[in-house]
Amino acid sequence: RERLETPTINQFSLPQVFIHGQLLGDASTIESLNESGELRKLLKPFQDPLAVNSVCGKCGGFGMFPCPFCDGSKKSGHRNNFNLMALKCTHCDDGGLFKCDQC
Repeated sequence: RERLETPTINQFSLPQVFIHGQLLGDASTIESLNESGELRKLLKPFQDPLAVNSVCGKCGGFGMFPCPFCDGSKKSGHRNNFNLMALKCTHCDDGGLFKCDQC
């Protein structure tokens, strides 16, 4: 019963963020650092200059683009001798997107 009533000294909230072994703080601290612009300054040494300055010409850096087979509509057509049948595109994902092969 005494254990339940005594407060613990080492209480902390998760997640705790560290950079090079130094504690930055919990989620609310990181949020306030982001809003003040300090987080960008702290993370600047970790940015890859090649990745920051280069943008994929195919997808614009998003990693995905509209499916080239169905143009993002998620439907592809199959024509037989009599009519055109709409089928679900098997090349893209559920959002009609195609993974970029250049990123």
